[in-house]
Amino acid sequence: MNHRPTRFNLGTQIPVLLAALFALAMLILTPFWALRWYRQPFLGALFESHGVVSSINSKGWPATEQGVQYLDRLVAINGERIDSVRDFERIISANGYTPVELSLFRPDGVLYSISVTPIPFPYSDFIALFLIPYFIGVAFFGIGMWAYSLRRDRWESRALLLFVSGVTVMTSSLFEISTTRYTNALWGLAILVAAGGLMYLALVFPQPLRWIRAYPHLRLLPWLMMLLLVPMMVGVVVWPSSPYAYTYWWQFGYLVIVLGFLMLVGLLIWRIFRSSSNVVRQQSRIIIFGAILALLPIMLYLAALGLGSPP
Repeated sequence: MNHRPTRFNLGTQIPVLLAALFALAMLILTPFWALRWYRQPFLGALFESHGVVSSINSKGWPATEQGVQYLDRLVAINGERIDSVRDFERIISANGYTPVELSLFRPDGVLYSISVTPIPFPYSDFIALFLIPYFIGVAFFGIGMWAYSLRRDRWESRALLLFVSGVTVMTSSLFEISTTRYTNALWGLAILVAAGGLMYLALVFPQPLRWIRAYPHLRLLPWLMMLLLVPMMVGVVVWPSSPYAYTYWWQFGYLVIVLGFLMLVGLLIWRIFRSSSNVVRQQSRIIIFGAILALLPIMLYLAALGLGSPP
């Protein structure tokens, strides 16, 4: 019996369309946010939620050249306490390119200070950290929308669009979560959408597994698991138990995405050896090749972040 939907059902489309709409909004908004931040003086380090220094760095950045490291935490500039990104932007804009004193905590609680002369943000780093990930997100989103427009009634098409929507939000806002930080509370949701989309895709693509065809509602299990994680992924940014709580949950989320990728590849291999359909076996071979080519570099990067070893 074929348990796939055979006609358009708005109720099943709403989550997919909301995810796609949010991804599109990020593609529209993040360039404006990035350009505004790009014009500000740059201290030589990027800061995530609660002033925690990002794992992203590059040669020639003043603060990192003076020993500021991943997971250090900025607490004051010129003796003025930094409680929000708005405090940070106000002080930096008023100070311009004159030297400033930064006060930071190490993860072990040691307080230290350094003097930094801000510089313009290097254009080459802007290309590498914003423009390239941004256009990767555009490409992923275009592929997802194209597949969805062809067969929006299929589980596979909806799963693919959900996955690429999560990836699009992550790639387009990768720079933003360490700069303007408007969407940090939603970053965890993008992680869960990407992870759930991969797991869902593994169950139904290129053809639903036999037990999914027999019990269609089981395909929703990945989304149930992701839904249970939502309060933690959002709460650690909005109501943190410690300034570093979000880092552990984000790392966990990255590993869940990697698990979804391994699940997708594993079930495609299973289909190659166990499916009775020559078409499904051939499709699985092609998809494995494409998935590894397109996603393996991203998964290796996420695995490194998830294990606490920034590339």
